[in-house]
Amino acid sequence: MKVDIYSDVACPWCYIGEARFERALAEREYGATVQRALMRRLFAAHFAEGRDVEDAGVLAALAAEVGMAADAARAYLDSDQGTREVREEIAAAQRLGVTAVPTYVFDDKYVVEGAQSSELFLQALNSVAKQAAVSDDLPITS
Repeated sequence: MKVDIYSDVACPWCYIGEARFERALAEREYGATVQRALMRRLFAAHFAEGRDVEDAGVLAALAAEVGMAADAARAYLDSDQGTREVREEIAAAQRLGVTAVPTYVFDDKYVVEGAQSSELFLQALNSVAKQAAVSDDLPITS
């Protein structure tokens, strides 16, 4: 299952939604990736520690904390790399109708907006997984 999350590290509802979504994922026994670990670290740095997550040095240090190379992260932040990809992601979100953060998009078609309860996220994860399983079982016809 693919889940796209559109959020903003300065949005308190995104912070709450992230925590609740993580609890739902844990309940489904999904493993965390470095990217998810970095997002959690960014939220904690901003909301719990009051760190400036717009500062490239702070961002590179936070990236290092989750296992990324600090020098490579800093070089990336100091360059134009990723700009095109970010613009493409924003355009894709707009095409999907995303107008607020946090928004969780499952398999490019199911949307959950806001910092919902862990129970609702778990319900959404289970529903989308069930729908995907049903779709996989459908015969292919021409």
